[in-house]
Amino acid sequence: MKMHFRTLGFERAKARDRTVPVVIATEEPVRREHGRYGVIAEVLDCSSINAIDLHRAPLPLIVGHESSPPPIGIVENLHVADAKLRGLARFGESTLAEEVYQDVLRGIVRNVSIGYTTIGEPRRVGDSNTYRFKFCPHEVSVVGVPADPQAGFFRSQENVMEESNGVVVEDDRKSRSERRAAARTENDVRDLIKVGEHYKSFGGLEAAAQAVREGRDMEWLQRELLRRSASGFSTPRGIEEGFLSGERRQYSLLRAVRAQVDSEFARREAGFELEVSRHLAQRVGREPRGLFVPPEALTHRMQVVGTGTHGGNLVATNLLADQFITMLRNHSLVIRMGATVLPGLVGNVAIPRQDGPGAIGWVAEGTAVGTGALTFSQVTMVPQTVGGYVDISRKLMLQGTPEVESLVRNDLVAQIGLGIDAAAINGSGNAPEPKGILNTAGIGTVVMGTHGGAPSWDMVQQLVRDVAVANAHMGALGFLTNANVNYKLSTTPRQASGVEGNFVVSADSPIDGDGFGRLAGYRLGVSNNVPATLTKGTSTSVCSAVIFGNWTDLIIGMWSAIDVLADPYSLSTQGALRVIAMQDADIAVRRPASFSAAKDVLTA
Repeated sequence: MKMHFRTLGFERAKARDRTVPVVIATEEPVRREHGRYGVIAEVLDCSSINAIDLHRAPLPLIVGHESSPPPIGIVENLHVADAKLRGLARFGESTLAEEVYQDVLRGIVRNVSIGYTTIGEPRRVGDSNTYRFKFCPHEVSVVGVPADPQAGFFRSQENVMEESNGVVVEDDRKSRSERRAAARTENDVRDLIKVGEHYKSFGGLEAAAQAVREGRDMEWLQRELLRRSASGFSTPRGIEEGFLSGERRQYSLLRAVRAQVDSEFARREAGFELEVSRHLAQRVGREPRGLFVPPEALTHRMQVVGTGTHGGNLVATNLLADQFITMLRNHSLVIRMGATVLPGLVGNVAIPRQDGPGAIGWVAEGTAVGTGALTFSQVTMVPQTVGGYVDISRKLMLQGTPEVESLVRNDLVAQIGLGIDAAAINGSGNAPEPKGILNTAGIGTVVMGTHGGAPSWDMVQQLVRDVAVANAHMGALGFLTNANVNYKLSTTPRQASGVEGNFVVSADSPIDGDGFGRLAGYRLGVSNNVPATLTKGTSTSVCSAVIFGNWTDLIIGMWSAIDVLADPYSLSTQGALRVIAMQDADIAVRRPASFSAAKDVLTA
């Protein structure tokens, strides 16, 4: 029987004799494929202890579902309360156990995941696509990504006095979510339920009920509906449970490439890579052009042995591999600016958006309160394909140092990343290219002049004002422009009669660890993917752009796996391979008012 996994979250830990209360499972629906039932919303039955097979208790506590290292502890005292399977995690005293335990105490490690198998036939919930399963837990793992907000460490039924590192902490008898819910007004509840009803096909009613129960606001509900609409009641994933951390280290991109041109090698050496591709093809519902490669495998030019500039410099006896010189590229910044990435999508995506509020006003005694209808729309995303390629000789594939695989990975990732980055900024929206921020209707616009104009401190403040006036002045706020504008702002005084050194972008502005400067108190990103060849009036192909906004409202959708094709024909006379990578992706601006741009900035 296939082992399944669920990732759960836990709150900030408080020390208590090397034991930590933990919620192991809840009744949160998770989208899965179950044999003859097809794709369903799976619910683990936590209604009573009789629905759960606990013959394996106490459960081993491990890291990342790795079965080879010894456990770092056990989870004991398993019981059901409030429709949740709870337990007590007891940490061991090994070096790894101590490291994880200390990180739990500091709130750095925050999540656990359960490995389990379902038992018998499920019970269908009404006429819905939701099925309740009895189950048997096998192990509990410390992991990095939460999926179930209702589960985790220190979720006890009542709060108590606790001592942590010698400091006595008194907890309120009401949880944080209970206090939020108590402060919720009747109008707030009504609006949440209306939104939930409108998007009930995405599980909106369940999400709205959770928002009311936990005292969440409308912004939280919209984010939750976005998550559910994009992933079908589960956290988006780039690869299903069969590709775990231990196996990820075994994956070789070059084995996957060679398997496509050498059937004997494929049979003998690339069984794992072929199996991963088959697994992804089943999930995506289509066959790849070459082989499907999980995105994780790529997160770690003609190159020919013999000619120095074409790869020969990679094959040497005393090669300084750590000093390999990469080519200069534009910076890919939109994701680092804070864009929301939805990985592992399947099918077209419709993201709910609230456009208008309900009515509110003052009324006299005995007069009915006016009613107003909330208005909604959807942001749609469909997969578009972006691709790139690298050329590599067969000999280099076998001989190269530093590891050729890393070079191929990095180059493919850089090309795909830059393609997505450029489209997110200035994509035309003409298929197959997605529409970028600068071409999205409804964003704020700062006009520099009939034929463009030089950037100024006033321009900067107008960009910020546009976003603030639209009530979008929140989230990952920042500026993005190109090197020409950055230089111009660095030599432009804030006032016309400005004092030397009082420039719009200060030379003394600190650069943070991610390479961002500061402008008007906000992060400043500089990338030549921001166009410098725009036209305004008679200023033809010389205008640059400056963008300010909440970058969280830029959404980048990534569909499942990367299709990698080995082409042995284009360079057959040279005995080389062309490795082509294609990624299905799309870009959308969730709320156009979250951005404002000047598109006619002159820098010369």
